Amino acid sequence: EIALGRRRREAVARHTNVESLLQVVVLPFEDDYVLETERIERCPNAHAFLEPETGDVRYVPICAWRVHNHTALKSLADSWA
Repeated sequence: EIALGRRRREAVARHTNVESLLQVVVLPFEDDYVLETERIERCPNAHAFLEPETGDVRYVPICAWRVHNHTALKSLADSWA
């Protein structure tokens, strides 16, 4: 439908049951005062996410994300459910 010139919003509304979208923005950042300096030097990028219970932005180094992603994403999903 999009290839035929129809608007994406109309196509999504017709073919899905999505009421609204949650937009996630990942911003690059640096933090010089981290306790895990050695890990950060080996893995300088991090995923940032909102901790719904406290409202704080938390971050996890990308190299450790697979260890923590289930807990972080589950708490986000539960808060938006």
